[in-house]
Amino acid sequence: ELNEALTKYQVKLNDWNGSYYNTGVMIVSKTHKELFQLPEEVHELALFEQSYINLQVLKDKYKVFDLDYKFNRMNLMDAHNLVGDIRHNSFIIHYAGSNSHNEMLMVIENDLKEWSLNKKYKQKLDIVINGTLSDALCSEPTIRFIGINMSEFNINVITTYQHVFKHIPNITFAQDLRPNSLLFNNLAPVNHPLWQLVNSTSIHPVDIASLVMLGQFLPLKDRLIQISYDPITNPKHIIFNPIDDDWWIDLISKFNDIQFTVIGKSTFTIPDKIIDLRNTLTYDKSVSLLSNAKMLISDESHFVDIASVFDTCKILLTGTTHNCLPYRADGTTVKLFRFPFKFSPRQLYKHKIISTRIDSAEVQAFVELQ
Repeated sequence: ELNEALTKYQVKLNDWNGSYYNTGVMIVSKTHKELFQLPEEVHELALFEQSYINLQVLKDKYKVFDLDYKFNRMNLMDAHNLVGDIRHNSFIIHYAGSNSHNEMLMVIENDLKEWSLNKKYKQKLDIVINGTLSDALCSEPTIRFIGINMSEFNINVITTYQHVFKHIPNITFAQDLRPNSLLFNNLAPVNHPLWQLVNSTSIHPVDIASLVMLGQFLPLKDRLIQISYDPITNPKHIIFNPIDDDWWIDLISKFNDIQFTVIGKSTFTIPDKIIDLRNTLTYDKSVSLLSNAKMLISDESHFVDIASVFDTCKILLTGTTHNCLPYRADGTTVKLFRFPFKFSPRQLYKHKIISTRIDSAEVQAFVELQ
């Protein structure tokens, strides 16, 4: 539309950045009245005065300040789901673009009836949690931050992991997206601009979720994963989530005085002295078990995410998919130590973590320190 005006009025703009303003609602001071003076020769334009006013604004470098959309609510905001807000939550509705005059009058009549009810409206926000249980856990801090700090929104979370978010205030759960709702996703698609700056191994997964959904890092105090669980008084066993490998059986057999509990979905035969809870635990029971565990030995990132919430649970990593653990209570994140080790087993105990596939003697030394 602006190009049409530029061509017909023979004006060149060397520094145009693509801006174009809808002139349905404007607040203009008297000192700028020359903006509305007609040219000597008036050319017919597809959008009438709007394109000409835009041309004048850009040519004469007027300073323009945007009005809130509630002062000029257009139907394209509904058609393209731009603001997540019902149009009745506006001061001025702009009806341009209706298919017919009669349809426009009918919509206006219905809107007047709606306004007469004096309802209070909230913007709608739908949050889709994609990925694995670990992705959901690493999204929990951002969802909690949104629930606490964006209570003016009507927030729906769409996820198969509702149990991860059940403790968060001001959110509800839904199966489907709502019309005219803002949409957040916890994972960045491959074409997301975030990946032009970082990659998934160079940034914490908690931070990825907040950058994708909010475009910012959370305050350090808000980056800790929080979990709702029922505490239990089980003995402080060492929880073991092994891979299918005889190496693990050989390792466990070296401990006579330590009680191991096996979880997860491995299928190999284990000694009778080990408590076998494989394929029996719900999410809530897994959380309760890990909340009182002495140590977790695992290569499953979601078990690591859960156990890291509890500072009393040491963690022995055997090749996790995460680059680093969730944030700890001191506001820092614990990076993984890589093989070969530069730390003694006692130093590893102090840091509460070791990582990668290591020989059984190293594991035995670490476990015995517990």
